Order: sequence, then structure tokens, then C-alpha cells
Amino acid sequence: MNATASLLADTICRTVELGVTITDAAVAGEFTHLFCSPVMLDPICGECGMAGRLRDHVQRKVTD
Repeated sequence: MNATASLLADTICRTVELGVTITDAAVAGEFTHLFCSPVMLDPICGECGMAGRLRDHVQRKVTD
């Protein structure tokens, strides 16, 4: 995804409010899958407070 398209998609989908930016997208039937990356990496776990590294991915359903 080019930078202009990514900025436009981030604005339309309001991903900045979630702290992520769209890196790619794919249409699958009735769904559009947005692939996102964090705007700022925070190595501290929100639950335990320990330093760590990104290892997992999360799928979330969002609606307008």
C-alpha cells in the first residue's frame, strides 16, 4: 500500500484512535481485512508491566 493510500485509509477507518496504521488490505466476500501495525511500539506489557516483544496477532471485528 502506498503512503498516500495508507494515510487516506487511516483517516477513513479512524485507526489512529486505536494506535495503529493500515499496512495492507484484502476483500473477502462481505468482509474487508485490514492489516495494521502499531504506530508506536511499546515494549511494556499492559497487563503485567514486564518488558517483552510483539509475538501475537489479534483479529477484531469493527463496524461503522
